[in-house]
Amino acid sequence: MTPIELAARRKRLGLSQTEFGQALAMVSPMPDGSPRPPVKQPTIASWEGARGIPETIDLSIRTMCDAIEDMGDQMVDLIKNIAEHSANVRNTPDVTIIAYGSDAALWKAWPNLTGWPHTMWNVAATIAMDELEDELGIIPVMVSEKDTQ
Repeated sequence: MTPIELAARRKRLGLSQTEFGQALAMVSPMPDGSPRPPVKQPTIASWEGARGIPETIDLSIRTMCDAIEDMGDQMVDLIKNIAEHSANVRNTPDVTIIAYGSDAALWKAWPNLTGWPHTMWNVAATIAMDELEDELGIIPVMVSEKDTQ
């Protein structure tokens, strides 16, 4: 993978370099299964810059990017299922989708997503919103988690 491809994939996910480092840690736990520390932002910047991706991880970085994208797809599916169920239960096409302003807020609401950047959820929510409207005629509105309290 080239540095420009890595940067493009990261940007397509809607992640900053710091958030991308956090997501990389989520898809590559330590050999004993414990969480890996996030990859630091300067390291991501060097991989996307003149230094390039070290040969030791070049083969695995593509797989890790794919795994991060898969998690984003899982978030889209989860959000769509929640919204579709809400619309059916309330018998209305109008649904509210919550966006999170911080990692802590996402992790509090969704403990099983602890470690994942809230930005991934918010990007997934916008994709889900488009698909819900196009596929099911559901009209979602995104609100901040602060607006729901």
